[in-house]
Amino acid sequence: MYNPPDITWYKQSCAASLLYLSMPWVSIQQRMKKASGFVFPNDVFIVVKENGRNVMGHFIDYDKNIEEAEKILDAMRHDPEKFRTLAQRFSAGGSDTIAAGERLKAISIHDPGFRSAYDNFIEGCHRFWENSLFVDLLDPFEEMAIRRIFGEHGSALGKKEINMLLSPDEPSNLQKEQADMLKIFELAKARGRDDAEVERLLVQHSAAYHWIKNDYEKVDFLDVSYFRGVLDTWLSNPVLSEEAQALISKMKQVADAKAELIDRLELDQQTKTQLDLMSLFTNLRDDRKKYNCISSYYLFVVAERLAEILGKDLKIILWANVYELPRLLAEPEMVAVLEERERYGCLCYSENGDLPFDTGEQVRKIYDKFEKSLEKSEIRGNIAQPGKALGVAKVILGQDDFGKMQKDDILVAAMTRPEYLPIMKLAAGIVTDEGGITCHAAIVARELGIPCIIGTQVATKMLKDGDQVEVNANHGTVIKL
Repeated sequence: MYNPPDITWYKQSCAASLLYLSMPWVSIQQRMKKASGFVFPNDVFIVVKENGRNVMGHFIDYDKNIEEAEKILDAMRHDPEKFRTLAQRFSAGGSDTIAAGERLKAISIHDPGFRSAYDNFIEGCHRFWENSLFVDLLDPFEEMAIRRIFGEHGSALGKKEINMLLSPDEPSNLQKEQADMLKIFELAKARGRDDAEVERLLVQHSAAYHWIKNDYEKVDFLDVSYFRGVLDTWLSNPVLSEEAQALISKMKQVADAKAELIDRLELDQQTKTQLDLMSLFTNLRDDRKKYNCISSYYLFVVAERLAEILGKDLKIILWANVYELPRLLAEPEMVAVLEERERYGCLCYSENGDLPFDTGEQVRKIYDKFEKSLEKSEIRGNIAQPGKALGVAKVILGQDDFGKMQKDDILVAAMTRPEYLPIMKLAAGIVTDEGGITCHAAIVARELGIPCIIGTQVATKMLKDGDQVEVNANHGTVIKL
């Protein structure tokens, strides 16, 4: 069994199912270096139970990660075309994943062609992951990245100006969804909710955005009836559509202000190129969430069918990794291993080219050792959006916790994802354990103007629901009052 060395660790975490997370993990270990030239150093991946749910810890060697971040920043300066090539490969892999996933969904598990369809689907997943995972390596080193990008301009720029310059040039997938929903709303107002064209657009909308509530823990396919319900809600309460329109308008305002600021600062071409790459990285990350959420849906479909055939609870099947899943039908005895993982958790690491997925009583002890190494005396992180906020902390680890969030609470999360947007709109302040300048929490906080501190590593452990806290996002500190 693995024994973690006494080094400085950086942690990524979220509520999760092993099946959905095993895809990026295998890509990290078997594909990432060949695709991009970058690696996650000495990393270990653990899924355990905490408070009745499965949570993931991805632990990375912090000091060696610095070396990888520096390699990325050097390549941004001297070989920017490298990242555009990675982005093209990423997009092709994402498109292939969707096409292969649709074929996989349409074929019976008993069909002789099932395994080939499944392998094609997994290959597409590998390609979008292996060409985009490098972005996460910059997360712990925001200040280093800013210094390298802005150089002599950095000392003259305020945090708000830097954040504006680092804002994405393209709307996020959720902004696109809201913009498309607004078009349907306007048509329904003009023609009526039951108009044939409105219904056609709702069908099209579901096909494009059925995944927006998926995450590493849950899959929820949003069909036409769901979006019809959203439309009905907007028609009965037009203020909701006005809020959506305001957010979209703000995105355009930020983009215009960014372009004006770049002209005013007279930035050199190299700095502009690096800013373009940071925008590219943000878009990569957002599209990766999309492809990840969609691929999780197809994995869920296969897992659900296998659970029914084998007569097992779906939660047990979700403890398989992506390579084990298609073998369960021919090797049902593997279910005993999955049941043991469900009891003890699962520890994944690289050993001489192999990728053990270990389980047993030691898994929890190793996880606790990692967690203890991260303990701090204060909560401090990077500033994603300046400002101050006072409020009641609500620790949100996944969608099951969303109901706790009230207006003007402080949102405390390991990280945020697209499905978090409704509760982020309620927050007076946002604090996360992980993330960097291209992460979801940072981007949304800037768009909404909400004080936000990212990369604390410990906020979800040190804060509890109901704590009165001060978020000082001018200085990067969180104080429990």
